[in-house]
Amino acid sequence: VDSLGVLQRTILNAETMKYEEYDGQVKKTVYNSYGLPYLQEFSFYNELGYLVERTERLMMTSRTSKITYEYNEKGLMSSIKTIIGDQEVPSEETKFLYDEHGNLQDKHYYRDGVFITEIEMLYNERSMLLTYVLTRDVATNFIMILNFKEYDFF
Repeated sequence: VDSLGVLQRTILNAETMKYEEYDGQVKKTVYNSYGLPYLQEFSFYNELGYLVERTERLMMTSRTSKITYEYNEKGLMSSIKTIIGDQEVPSEETKFLYDEHGNLQDKHYYRDGVFITEIEMLYNERSMLLTYVLTRDVATNFIMILNFKEYDFF
């Protein structure tokens, strides 16, 4: 607010996005402060409406990344893989494992094909509420334990 009480603001950067929908896909174009496109993103969906692939391309460098999404037989996310350029091994990968109730049980993170982090969720057998989250750094075997003792419901 200046001395006259007028609100002053300075915009350092602004982006706008344009979406175009096609059968089974969405094209998103991102524009910079000058109204020039710098990123195109294509999202592809299967016949059930699940996102199965997202491809991003930087317009100035033509650098691409492809993110693929896989689902299990119950429709729950089973993996997310990110491939940069023409790499064969995903630069990042996350695998999801579930228990018989559909609760997330494990998340495994990989970077360049190397197992980096394991996250395990433990639930109370009677209430099925999340009780512990164990995060293990695979290289050092360091484990961080997050304990949920009390829940408030609204």
